[in-house]
Amino acid sequence: MISKLDVEYIFEDNDASASEFGWDFQENAGIFLFLHYIKEAQSVAVESKNQDIEIKFQDKTIYAQAKALQDSTQIGTENAKLRDAMASLAKVNIIDGDLLFYISNLSAPIDGEKDLYRNDIVSFSNCPLEQQQFIKKQVEVVVNRLKNENEKQTTKAGTKKKNIELISRLENFNYDNLYISSIYPFGITEDRYRKIKDKVIEIMTGPMGIDSIEAKGYSDKILKHWQSVLHFDATIPDNKNYRKFIKKEDFVWTVLAVVCEKVEADFIAETLSSCIDDSFEEECNCYLENEENLYHERFEFMNQVLHDYEDFKKTLAPGSEKADRLFIKSDKWKKYVYEFEDVSDESMREYIIKCYLYKIINRNKRLVKITKGVGLCSSRN
Repeated sequence: MISKLDVEYIFEDNDASASEFGWDFQENAGIFLFLHYIKEAQSVAVESKNQDIEIKFQDKTIYAQAKALQDSTQIGTENAKLRDAMASLAKVNIIDGDLLFYISNLSAPIDGEKDLYRNDIVSFSNCPLEQQQFIKKQVEVVVNRLKNENEKQTTKAGTKKKNIELISRLENFNYDNLYISSIYPFGITEDRYRKIKDKVIEIMTGPMGIDSIEAKGYSDKILKHWQSVLHFDATIPDNKNYRKFIKKEDFVWTVLAVVCEKVEADFIAETLSSCIDDSFEEECNCYLENEENLYHERFEFMNQVLHDYEDFKKTLAPGSEKADRLFIKSDKWKKYVYEFEDVSDESMREYIIKCYLYKIINRNKRLVKITKGVGLCSSRN
């Protein structure tokens, strides 16, 4: 079982992680790193029991320390942030292949360097020699402080024992596992999320194969939903009763749901069991456009609908046309009433369910392209 060494390191007093801004940076840094490794990564968590950010792969894990200041140009704090991060990363019990990250919003995450790490990921081995030496010197500062703490008569025996273990880990730190990154700018005086949004667009137009104009138009809504999901999960304890990791497919269905959200109202109206008026349609659309209801377009529900649709098509005569209309017009929609218990009016529930069926069926071709691009295998072709 991978766990984190239970020992405090409290020599620095400028950690922004407890502030709303610091948490906001952690969540967005989690999105940035997860998207960077989207093809191989499987899940992501912010504020896991081990680190600020934890990203799981099939055969390894990324543990990341995210450090932020509201004023990222503030002088004299870079080294303290680095020391805090190294002390925390050393506490994690890693296995072969695991990676350790220090990710920051500072203009110079490593003292003196202004460009190397900006919006990129750099391995320790690719850092200039003087930067490597500087990082090791900051680790020595932490080690010396821990040794001085242990020399004090007031330090408890249990604390001394934990400090000795941390000292050993820091002195034997495997720098080959270390990576450094900076998301810059990320502050309060400008578009805070600009670089995160750039990463979203890069992945949408790259591996996902989405048109650039479409990607730019939808990037705000997609990023906002990802931020909301990670923010919610960050507030929940990571324990055996709740595993807070967000799966890759849960990230991807958000893209599918947003880029394929348009519904042909006339098509739906023709499949309903009763007539509707404009006010009814407008009320239903308010539900459909509510970002919280993107939940109904998650992979689990989508795949169930597509599975049922494929089975339905097998019951039709060879050469039958408009299978999607026949499926939506049938009473199959009643099977999914459990998914929409929050809609009390039956006519409204029928309309809303059929809109979701329409969107899910008509986005299937895109599903195949997008999921293959990010290393997922969809269950339907």
